[in-house]
Amino acid sequence: MLEVRHAISNATLLTDTLDLAVDGAYTLLFTGSLSDMVLMVESDAQSRPAPGTAKLRVIHVAPEAAPIDLYVTEPGTPDPVPWLQPFNYRSTTSYRQGQPGTYVVSTLLAGTAELSNTHTVELLDGRAKTLVLVDGSGVHVAFLELSDFL
Repeated sequence: MLEVRHAISNATLLTDTLDLAVDGAYTLLFTGSLSDMVLMVESDAQSRPAPGTAKLRVIHVAPEAAPIDLYVTEPGTPDPVPWLQPFNYRSTTSYRQGQPGTYVVSTLLAGTAELSNTHTVELLDGRAKTLVLVDGSGVHVAFLELSDFL
């Protein structure tokens, strides 16, 4: 049983039952407003990427953001490549496996070429990372970077 309480008033904001595997690895995210909080439970990668590769996934928990499309620019590629169009609130990509290196993840306002935000992420050999999209300024998103512990 999971219970989330307000730090000042001690009011219960969310109560949920978690069904987690004994040897599982998970990312737990809370999103929404205080009056309508939602728990997202995402299963993490269960094994390291093969040598010479890395993994990346993205989770969207930005309720105030405008609808977005998700792009990634791989090492040595000059133009962004669409990953998900549209990338909806409370969605999670699958892990994307590729070569280690520096990637630029971009969000564009859905169906347009208007940039919402970008984030540069370094993917290390044999490692996995998760980027979490959170509310930024106005209709734009900000990025939180998590290392998956494998």
